[in-house]
Amino acid sequence: MKIKTIISVLFLTVSFIACDKNNLKDKTEKYVKDSLMDKFNNPKSFEFVSIKFDTIYSHSMIKSEIEEIKEEMKDQESKNQFNKIEMSTADKDDIPAYKKIDSLGNSTISILKKSLIDTESKLSDKESIHHINVSVDYRAKNRLGALTLDNMLLLYHPFKDSFEVVSLQGNLLDED
Repeated sequence: MKIKTIISVLFLTVSFIACDKNNLKDKTEKYVKDSLMDKFNNPKSFEFVSIKFDTIYSHSMIKSEIEEIKEEMKDQESKNQFNKIEMSTADKDDIPAYKKIDSLGNSTISILKKSLIDTESKLSDKESIHHINVSVDYRAKNRLGALTLDNMLLLYHPFKDSFEVVSLQGNLLDED
């Protein structure tokens, strides 16, 4: 009895995942046909070759943002150290300017620390989908009528249920 239950649950899970990918594939095809088709030289010749998905999770995006902030903080701290060395050897007339620079550097570090704390607070145990990269390989005729194979990259934002065009490669597009 347990094995049947486990197999049933596994089958349902795989079915939902497959339906979700098919649903996204259908949405992608609809988006391309409705929004981008008029941009091609010969829209009637357009045909999909393949559609590939790559899911990007929020967790990895946030971790990368944290690393960038930490790097900025290190850079600012080195600038502050350099400024202190310069200030120690500067003329008396230049010291107020160095103090102002030092003050700006310290406030920048404070802002970066606050930003780091805010960003780290976004991390959670749960992985949530940030966006999905959608790579579409397609065939269509160019201006000379030759059938060519090209690619477009789209971002699908699941929370907005919208697409964003990242790149359209090839010479198939009408130039206005």
